[in-house]
This record gives sequence, C-alpha cells and structure tokens, in this order.
Amino acid sequence: MKSNSVLALVFLGIFLWPQLAASESVDIVTFSYPPYMNTDGSGILARIIGETTKNTGIRVSYKVYPRKRAVLVFNQRETEGLFLGERGYFPDLKNFEVFTLLEFRTVFVYVKANHPTLKYKGLADLAGKRVGVSFGSVLIPLFKDYGMIVEEAHLENNLARLQTGRIDFWHTVDTAALGMVKKTYPGREKDFGFLDDETHTADLMVKKGSRSTGAFKRMVNRYIILEKQGEIRKLLEPRPEKGKP
Repeated sequence: MKSNSVLALVFLGIFLWPQLAASESVDIVTFSYPPYMNTDGSGILARIIGETTKNTGIRVSYKVYPRKRAVLVFNQRETEGLFLGERGYFPDLKNFEVFTLLEFRTVFVYVKANHPTLKYKGLADLAGKRVGVSFGSVLIPLFKDYGMIVEEAHLENNLARLQTGRIDFWHTVDTAALGMVKKTYPGREKDFGFLDDETHTADLMVKKGSRSTGAFKRMVNRYIILEKQGEIRKLLEPRPEKGKP
C-alpha cells in the first residue's frame, strides 16, 4: 500500500514538475490607451496576454503609468519585466526583443452634419480646426505644427465635446471611438465620420539578457499558436470602416 502511494506521488511529480519549474511572476509596464489597455489593467491586450499565459505558470502583474513615465520606469529596470506599448518610444531597439501583438489605427472623428463639404488629404487640411486629444498625447506638438488648435481632455469627455461643437475633431484610437459612439448614441453611428490618421502597433518588449526573457518567449510562442488557430481574432473588437469623408 505504501509503495503504491509512493508511486502515485512520483507520477504526480512527473506531471506537475514542468509547470512548477516554469512558474514565474512577471511585471508588465504599460500605459492606458482604452480599449486596448485600461488603467485597471483590463482591456483587449490584457485578454490577449491572459490567453498567452493560460496554464503556463506565468503570473502577470500590470504596472500602468502615464505614457512618458511608463517608458522611464521600464528604461530604469535593468534585469526584469516586460513593456507593453509601441516600439517607437524606444529609438534604439538593438537591446530589445520585440513582438507585435496587434495593429490598430488612430482616427479623427467628426460630426458629418458639421462638415458637409469636408475635404481631407492630410493633416494640413485640419489647420485652424479645434482638435480634442487625451491628456499627455505625444502628438500635440505635431498637431500644433500643422496649425491645429489642440485641446486636451479625458478620453470619455471628448465625444460629448465633439457632439456639442466645442471641438471640431476628436483624435483617438479607432475601436475606442466606435465603441463610445455605439454606447452613447446607439443607432446613430452613421452621423459620425472617421478620418484615417496612422497605423500603430501594440508591441510586447523585453530587454536582451533580462530574467524575463524566458517568459517572453513562451508567451510569444503561445501567441503564434493561438493566432494560427484563429483565437486571437476572437478577442478583438469591431473597428470603423476605413475611408475618407
């Protein structure tokens, strides 16, 4: 009877050892850009990360900061942790391993009735227009260089300011814009126009030589499998159609 118990423990150890050996806690430094990442560590990217770490023994903890501080905090980390954001915040990538989780678009949202003759070919066409952005947007200097009148506000306030005419355009992430329009003005999505701005990437990054490199590679490998199976696509949200006015 005793020998059977010992054998059972041995076999149990054989099955559990890979998971126990691979168990690891990983901090992910990031910033809020709803609906991809929210201040509470939820969002589309959090769901994707959750799938890539499921049953792997990797325990993720999100450290969400304002954008500039997130980059500073991650740069100060010498040997551990991952960064979730855009690779463009790091001019020199030779010291990083980078994997793109998804691409997303930024758009200029406007009320069609307020701009019936709008012609748009690029940023120069928005000179003199009042453009709402989220607090701390890194694009403020660029927009001002093109002659826009830039006004900062919280993400959730910009749609109301757009609808009341306090701003002419609202610059934001495509899925955030469409989601808020559907929620606030159900059935009226066609009242709003979406001007394409740029395509961005949401990247998972680790410093070369970091103790978190192993977790990074396991997450990337799992992501590739899930993408081939079509599971990543199921985690994404609807986007407004691409187009001009």
